Amino acid sequence: LSDTKVQLLEKQERSIQELADLQSIVKKKDIELMKLNKENDAYKERVTEHDDVAKKLKERVEVLQQEVEKLEKEKYDEESRFNSEISSFKTATLKLEKDLTDKEQQHGIQVKNW
Repeated sequence: LSDTKVQLLEKQERSIQELADLQSIVKKKDIELMKLNKENDAYKERVTEHDDVAKKLKERVEVLQQEVEKLEKEKYDEESRFNSEISSFKTATLKLEKDLTDKEQQHGIQVKNW
């Protein structure tokens, strides 16, 4: 064989080897890419799960806040009703005391010793 043919064959062999090396590198990179895609998908799934949990917690907090507001209103209403009843009771007591005093003065007797 002539030197030129030998050189061309050697060059072709080197090119074939370089191509095989590049194909091997590409295959390794594809495997790495697949692993990274799987990790990325798993991460996205965890983020979605965390977002779902955060959304549920936020909704629960809103419900609890509404319940607290409702209970505070009920407490205020109950305190107002209680204070109104106390006031009515005090007014009634004062009226009874006045009526009793009036009766005592009217009849000249003393019924209470308070």
